[in-house]
Amino acid sequence: MGYAGGSAEFTKLLKEMGQTEFLPETMSPRQAFQFLQHLAGNQDNL
Repeated sequence: MGYAGGSAEFTKLLKEMGQTEFLPETMSPRQAFQFLQHLAGNQDNL
């Protein structure tokens, strides 16, 4: 998988979502769903 926690791809995804670090415990269910949608959508670009 191309999205290891410290990878450039993962960092880019966080920036696209307006975040600087991955803190799932602070995400609302909607934010978590949007993050996963973004993650799944970006897999096609790898």
